[in-house]
Amino acid sequence: MSNGIPVTVNRATEELRKYPHGLKILLGGFTLSGGEPLLQDRFVVKLLTATKATGIHTALNTNGSLHKRLTDAKLEQIDLVIMDIKTWDPERHRHLTHMDNAPTLDFARRLADRGKAAWLRFVLVPGLTDNDGEIAQIAKFAASLGNVERVDVLPLHK
Repeated sequence: MSNGIPVTVNRATEELRKYPHGLKILLGGFTLSGGEPLLQDRFVVKLLTATKATGIHTALNTNGSLHKRLTDAKLEQIDLVIMDIKTWDPERHRHLTHMDNAPTLDFARRLADRGKAAWLRFVLVPGLTDNDGEIAQIAKFAASLGNVERVDVLPLHK
């Protein structure tokens, strides 16, 4: 949001066009992450549309809270959504992030309804997000969706 280097869609896709052979051989693609990329949703859609047009796999790493900025048609430009779930309990989530977790969970359900591939990520922070009951709820939720290809439990990085 500040101190960034402005990059046009053309400049970004020109960089990506340098690597299509390597990306295909390595079964790789392009992941757009942030902060929260959907703060710049129009740029995200333009960049992922241009990237997908080159035949490169596209992924978006988001917390999902701004998913309503993406229409279903725009969502089609994304091959994979990598979504962070901070914690299950709404009050704990609000305490940790100052945000409601309902939009994140709604986005996960929306992706499932559309059959859109998703990976879920959960950061395990000792003494903060290591509650067995909440972890079990997240696991149950992920299993119920039917589109979750992978769940990553990430350790806290100091």
